[in-house]
Amino acid sequence: MDFVIEGASYNCVFSRIHIFDLWCKEKGTNAEKMQGINNLLALNIKSKGYEVNTIDLKKCIQYICKKIVAFWIQYKRIRSLVVQYQSEWLKTKEFIVLKPTGSAQQIDLSSSRGRPKMDFVESSKRTKRRRIALLQKHDESAASVLRSSDSQSSLNATEINIEKVLSLVVDIGLSKHQYLVIRSFINSEVSYNLLPRYEKILKFKTLRYPNNIVVDETHAEVELQSLLDNTASSILELQKSLIEERLDETEKTLTLIGKWGFDGSTGHSEYKQKFSNCINDEKSLFVT
Repeated sequence: MDFVIEGASYNCVFSRIHIFDLWCKEKGTNAEKMQGINNLLALNIKSKGYEVNTIDLKKCIQYICKKIVAFWIQYKRIRSLVVQYQSEWLKTKEFIVLKPTGSAQQIDLSSSRGRPKMDFVESSKRTKRRRIALLQKHDESAASVLRSSDSQSSLNATEINIEKVLSLVVDIGLSKHQYLVIRSFINSEVSYNLLPRYEKILKFKTLRYPNNIVVDETHAEVELQSLLDNTASSILELQKSLIEERLDETEKTLTLIGKWGFDGSTGHSEYKQKFSNCINDEKSLFVT
């Protein structure tokens, strides 16, 4: 860890890979590891003669550790893969604002280590947000000026519409692993959660399911009226702007036209699937 002066504030600076190394060395559950790292950093800062806002430090460590846990699971608990594919994210430095005490050690700016600081205009979006937040604690008016001067940037970016993301996932048949890899890459590049969590997509997807679905070990069925109602309402909702644009004001009724049929397949391999009824088998499939 480094201790530097930035403007009128004292900062503790450390890279995320430093936290990752500590996380790998810590023993116990993920929560115990996070608490251990938090205690270790707080003790290190205190030993240098500084006071730290424990809430800010805890939030910072909690965010990093949660991301590390996600990467750890994603890359099958192999440290080298995490370092290889998340190197840019791990290189990012975190800044914690400190308060010097009477016994604080003097900071020698000429000997401060790490990458040279970039100008505000050249900094990443995440760095801009962090610097504005730090400045806001000391000078609200200056922070407001910086926000307005950087209005062309996407500091206030929002998540991509979840309907569009779900459509993309379904259209190109993305698996969960593929989506998580793409999401991790894009969100780390723009330093913002541009793509929503996979769990959020699954939850939204269930809202598109028709009602009254019945499933057991040998068949699945849904009421025809429920299926038609769900199809019609989804089309009307997703194509609302197009329908309003092309629909004649005199037209009051729309008709859903569809067709139905059936198909089947046989000769499937039988596996050691145990059914509650011994008469059942999985050699054939019939769909209508």
